[in-house]
Amino acid sequence: MRVVLLGDSHLARVQRDLPRIGPDVVNAAVGGSVAGDVLAQAAQVGVGPDDVAVLSIGTNDDMPANDVALSVFGARITEVAAQLHPARWVYVTPPLPESAAYGDTGRAALEEAHPDVVVVDTVALLEPLGARAFLEDDLHLTGAAYDLLLPAVAAAVGTLDTATGA
Repeated sequence: MRVVLLGDSHLARVQRDLPRIGPDVVNAAVGGSVAGDVLAQAAQVGVGPDDVAVLSIGTNDDMPANDVALSVFGARITEVAAQLHPARWVYVTPPLPESAAYGDTGRAALEEAHPDVVVVDTVALLEPLGARAFLEDDLHLTGAAYDLLLPAVAAAVGTLDTATGA
């Protein structure tokens, strides 16, 4: 089983920590990406029916500089879900509480096409860290945040036994 990471910097930045997610992980995520970039990322690495696709998207779509309307974001995720058919989808919601509407829309769009999508609720997961979850830019995640996020992604992917943590 190959794990393919798609989306924005929240996954793009884990390059050296890929083994924490699983033994065969391909990282196609690119910092600054919006939902309209996901299909090109998937095409670049060839997401197939035996893969697990992990998607982290929505934070940049919600940024004023990108001005992606929520309805447009939803349509783009619907298109991604219609065109890609991995063995499993894992959706990592945007970690910023102010991007929750994008997370909800992304989840709904994926669940419409793939009801068995596994969702990692990043806001809830990182809540115990408070401000320590984010770097000084208040956008990117700290090492402490990844210490919580990566095991949750591995568990969602199915490469981590949640009972033993290995």
